[in-house]
Amino acid sequence: MEDFDYYENATDTPDVAAPITGVSVFLGVLLAILSVVTLAGNIGTIWAFRSNVLLRQKPSNLLILSLSCCDLVVGATGLPTASIHTGLGHWPLGKPVCIIMAFFSVVGVSAAMYTVMAISLDRWLLVSRDYSAYLRFQSSRNVKLQIGAAWAAAIVISGCETILWIAGVNEEGDSIQYTKECRSPVRRNSLFVLIIFTLLFAIPFLVMVLSTGRFAFLLRQRLRRQRSRAPSTASAKSPNTPIDKAELSSTVSEQAGNQNKIVAVNGRAVDESVKTASSSSTKAVAFDSASNADSSSDVMPNKSRRPVTKHPSLGQVGRNKSFFGFGLDVSRGESQRNRRAQKMKNRYIKPAVRLAILLGVYALCTLPYPFFLILADKSMVEARNHLSNLLLANSGLNPFLYAIMHRKIRHFYARKLTPCKKTART
Repeated sequence: MEDFDYYENATDTPDVAAPITGVSVFLGVLLAILSVVTLAGNIGTIWAFRSNVLLRQKPSNLLILSLSCCDLVVGATGLPTASIHTGLGHWPLGKPVCIIMAFFSVVGVSAAMYTVMAISLDRWLLVSRDYSAYLRFQSSRNVKLQIGAAWAAAIVISGCETILWIAGVNEEGDSIQYTKECRSPVRRNSLFVLIIFTLLFAIPFLVMVLSTGRFAFLLRQRLRRQRSRAPSTASAKSPNTPIDKAELSSTVSEQAGNQNKIVAVNGRAVDESVKTASSSSTKAVAFDSASNADSSSDVMPNKSRRPVTKHPSLGQVGRNKSFFGFGLDVSRGESQRNRRAQKMKNRYIKPAVRLAILLGVYALCTLPYPFFLILADKSMVEARNHLSNLLLANSGLNPFLYAIMHRKIRHFYARKLTPCKKTART
């Protein structure tokens, strides 16, 4: 792919097209297949977001949707251009098509770079503050502004190059034959190369490294605090802890209108709408319940703590209660620890794993190309083109990563790809 050829000299342009070999044809067909896979995979990902409202409710998932749109643009422009140029050994479509393809390809790659940077910043914000404060800061509106800024910056960068290209800046006569190659003459300007390299590679990757390192450090601290808090919580819920009389009055209910509403369970308010009822009747019912619990605690302690209502959570706790009344506290403590662990997993562990997978694959596909441009010999054109194709191939890998990282996207593909099983079940 010649879209990112910054260092090629015009005097190296061959007078005839490169010969077609078996390897070049194989690579061209491989890139064409990858282009089809990229288009199909990212269209499927966008379709999954369109059909599942739960994916769109979480603002951070909108960044994944934006990244999928970037990959779709690359799959429609960059990969087909690379396939044609690699498979045929020359560019047969002329200058106008070359400019259009290069413009949209640079937009897709640049927007993807800034979107991945926004994802790494989002994960850092997730662990740097309370979850409620994170949700307020990373609201749907703010995330959409970040996505708009990423695409605007990409369009400005690619638009400036296209304007200079059309204006003939840095183009020496007919040195570039657009019937044989598709290459931007603007990228031979050293100042332009330095600016593009800084904006598209240096700054985004520096932000990614710093934010990811900070994310890992803060996540480790948060997990340590969670583990140190767990033993104290378990000891507070041990069976030897004396039971307060307030816990013995497990349920108090009263008539509000024509429906029974729970007022308190274990001394904690459940439904605040009952506060409009008379306070005297509530106190009377609570006093009778407490007195009945005290009088029958020596005879049958289990009966006073049995939930009166059919509330699902109360019934589930009641079934786990032991004969002496201690199992209630133990089961409640275990359920609280399980809920806390599940909450920690969903809020922090899963985003950390997703970030590691996404950044790992992205760095593996993207980083070799800019380092090669800086360190390697400029005459190694074939190796440079292969690394450029590897950079573009990341757009074809991302849909598989989305399916691995997000259960809802994975289930969407399973439903669409297995219609026979769905029909058999119905």
